[in-house]
Amino acid sequence: MTNDEDKFTLNCLLEHQESPIRVKAMKNSQVIELQKLVWQQLANALAGVDSNTLALWKIERPIPANELKAFANDLPMKDIKTIAMKLEPLDVISTSFTVPPDDTCLHIVVTVPADKKRRREEDTDTSVAKRAKIVEDHEHLISAIKTKYPAPSMGAKVSEFRKLQANSETRIKNGRPLDYTSPPISIYHPVFAEFPDHAADPSTIPSADILKATHEIFQFSSEFYTDEPQRQNKINELFCELLGMSIHPMSPGDGSCNDGAVVAFCPVFNTNALCAIVQYKLEMGLGGTDAAVQGTLGFAKWQQLQGWASVCCCPTFIIAIVGPYVCILGAVIADDVLVEPLTDFLWLGGTPHLNEHVVTAARVFDTLKTCLEQWQTFYQGLRLPTDNARLFVYPYFNSYRKDDRDVHLTYVDRIGFKDERASRALFEAKTDTDNRVVVKFVKDYSARGHKLLAQHGLAPALHCFKSIGGGMHVVVMDLVQVKTLFELVWDDIPQTIRQTILDDIKKAVCLLHDAGLVFGDLRPPNVMVVDQPETGHKGAMLIDFDWCGDEGEARYPAVLNDTQITWHEGVVRGGLILKEHDMHQLAMLEPRST
Repeated sequence: MTNDEDKFTLNCLLEHQESPIRVKAMKNSQVIELQKLVWQQLANALAGVDSNTLALWKIERPIPANELKAFANDLPMKDIKTIAMKLEPLDVISTSFTVPPDDTCLHIVVTVPADKKRRREEDTDTSVAKRAKIVEDHEHLISAIKTKYPAPSMGAKVSEFRKLQANSETRIKNGRPLDYTSPPISIYHPVFAEFPDHAADPSTIPSADILKATHEIFQFSSEFYTDEPQRQNKINELFCELLGMSIHPMSPGDGSCNDGAVVAFCPVFNTNALCAIVQYKLEMGLGGTDAAVQGTLGFAKWQQLQGWASVCCCPTFIIAIVGPYVCILGAVIADDVLVEPLTDFLWLGGTPHLNEHVVTAARVFDTLKTCLEQWQTFYQGLRLPTDNARLFVYPYFNSYRKDDRDVHLTYVDRIGFKDERASRALFEAKTDTDNRVVVKFVKDYSARGHKLLAQHGLAPALHCFKSIGGGMHVVVMDLVQVKTLFELVWDDIPQTIRQTILDDIKKAVCLLHDAGLVFGDLRPPNVMVVDQPETGHKGAMLIDFDWCGDEGEARYPAVLNDTQITWHEGVVRGGLILKEHDMHQLAMLEPRST
């Protein structure tokens, strides 16, 4: 048993980085052990670099925190030998640091061999190229909205919208058809996470004023109207009173007009930003057009014509009112036009359970009011981007806490081919210490299972797992650039390597089962073939812990693919995931080794 008194805390800076890492090393250990500790923390930034090739330089004068940024900026121009002493691998750490180091200062600079520097520069070039492609694709999207999107009233016709969705340049991710589903829009702005959290919270009781205004909306929505403007004018008037905001038909400047808009004045741009767009239909089934689609097209046209799509992700509510029904959707413009229903179609007519229905609707409308107020604050405080990186097409989550410091992320790319990734919310990013990571947004995830396997080198290192609201979680893990079993031809892998891969998979499954966990989705796409650093041999890591969970609680999803994949005979949609199911999937892998 050791304690912190037996260790030194050393702050180490990798050349060409701005933020140091903190390493705790045994005082009586050798520098070669310190090299390994440094390498483990910087594994992604040091991809392809062996720990024993790192050079560790003890700075003659430890650098205090207030001088660190200037020191890091000047370091590339300095001869390291003039400011630091190289630590030899067999040196004992305590002999190099005879005085306990001040843990508020920088002590060590880490350098890598010249040939490895070139590889890291190539990685940087690749990241720049990926980000440039994102900007290019975003420009194409804005151009398509401008030149290929029809007028909202025309595009809302089913025949026209079908054509729009058949074109890869113009399709909208709104869930029609099912493959064209957006990732959760709550990852692009936290207000979209707050909406379902608050609207569905049964402990929230709206005020008497909100309840009264909602009751009036029920009374007038359930009436019959001779034409659409008559319904539109009356319901807009009631919503204006409930929300405390002006709602009037507006045009984005192309001659088209919506049925109502809530806007916020943005001083920097000296124009109105769209917070919500309202679209009416007289009754369900009349007119042959879809109110939600018409509102979506009106939203996209507004954001393109007014220039907002070039400076932010344009978070907006779409309010579709069809006869005595209302549906509230959220929309953003990221790498696609993304739309997600935030409510079902709410019935605003009479029912034997009217009191409960009014309270439910009032809770939704009260939440909408609060969120619209936040949109107005967001747009009123919006500032011009300082560059053309279009970082707003990525999730708003850009930092997390680890080892007593904030780790900042810069997104590089969305993982997966554009036409195949559908609702997957998976991104590649770089940390401020140049580690390459995967950022995943998911509803269900077993951090416990992931951590357990990561501790044994059988899953990528897990850096962050936290809730971000709206029922969603964010997962940050090492980016491991290897192939999965699905991508490899099993028969082309030498027999000895096949066995080490299978041994690692078995070990991973046994570790989970011994901890009372089941994995559930043990298929080739979720098994990565990796080089195990400890042995130098090929091995395996498991990824995708979405189904993993406690035995007796974890269940298969309702949308299980049971038509193209052969599962254990006891596997059913919504059924419990059992250990025997994992063993069956493991056995399905084994025959490929013969």
